[in-house]
Formats: sequence, C-alpha cells, structure tokens
Amino acid sequence: MATPVPDPDFSSDTGSDTGSDTELIDAIRRGDAAAFTQLMCTYVDPLRRFAYSLVEDVASADDVVQDVFAAIWMTRSKWKPTHGARTYLFGAVRNRLLDVGRHLSVRKNAQPVLAESLAYAAAQRDGDPTSQIEHRQDVAALQRAVRELTERRRTALRLRYVEQMTVPEIARVMNVSPKAAEQLVWQATHAIRAALERTR
Repeated sequence: MATPVPDPDFSSDTGSDTGSDTELIDAIRRGDAAAFTQLMCTYVDPLRRFAYSLVEDVASADDVVQDVFAAIWMTRSKWKPTHGARTYLFGAVRNRLLDVGRHLSVRKNAQPVLAESLAYAAAQRDGDPTSQIEHRQDVAALQRAVRELTERRRTALRLRYVEQMTVPEIARVMNVSPKAAEQLVWQATHAIRAALERTR
C-alpha cells in the first residue's frame, strides 16, 4: 500500500509566531545573556537539522547556524525581528546557506527525516496506528520523490511538515508572498504524489 501524501491544510494558519517571542527578544536586546541562551537552546537543533537538509557539508551547516546566533548577539541592541524569532532565524539560516551554496554543492537528496515525517503525518491522518508500519515501507519511495524536488519546493515542504510552520511563516522565511509559499507547498505535495503513483 503506497503512502498517501497529506493534503496541504492551510485552514488553521494564523501566520504569527511573535506572541511568545516578544519578551525574549526584548530581553536579548537589553543584553540578557540568559535570554540569549534560552533562544539558542530552543532553536539550535531545529536550525541545524534545517541547515543540514539544505547543504551537503555538515561543518558548513553548523558554522552558518553559529554565525546567525553570533550576529544576533553582536548586534543585539538593534535586533528587532518583525515576525518573531523563529521566522527570523529560519530565514537568516536559509539566506546564509544560499550564499554558502554558491561555494558548496547544494544537497540533492533531502534528509530521510522529511520523508519519514510525511509518512508519519499521513499515518496519523488515517487514524490507524497499524498503518504506520505500512507507511514506513514507503519511506524509500518518498525519499526518492523528495530528492527530485527543487530546493525551493523541498524547503517549503520541510518547513511545513517537519517544522510545522504556517504558510505566512514559510513566506517570510523564504522571502516570497504567502500565495507563492502556498503554491510551493502544493506543487511539492503534488509532485511527490505523482512520483509515488509512477512507482505503483
């Protein structure tokens, strides 16, 4: 049984991650090292996974994440992300990685976690816990389909299904309109479906 790729569900997107970040951002701007440590502890692992999924070189991915945090701390009094810390951080890492990608080969195969997350999301949507085993068998096919996506579609898909971002957040991270972000997720989802249909 092939794994159904979940339909993009945009109905619950509120588009803002600023609510819980405001106090943390203000504290960092005042030079509060504990607040900065909290920011790093919250986001360093997701940012490393995100960076590694976009660039082949692990050391470069780690360096980019560290550079983003270092730049924030060095210019903390002027740091004022308009759409929250999470959106800012993912956007800053992606932008730096695009610069690094000019010197490194951009990864052609996405991390297995993206395919596994899609399979898990589909299994959860089916509501049948035993179907998770069947869906796991299709992870290899999902990985091949994800590998064929463009960097932009792969990034949009990862932000949506792995990082659980809303379409407006994805738009801000990728510096595109919300409609373009929605279209990228839709195109990626349908490209994967078509690829999986060909494997049946």
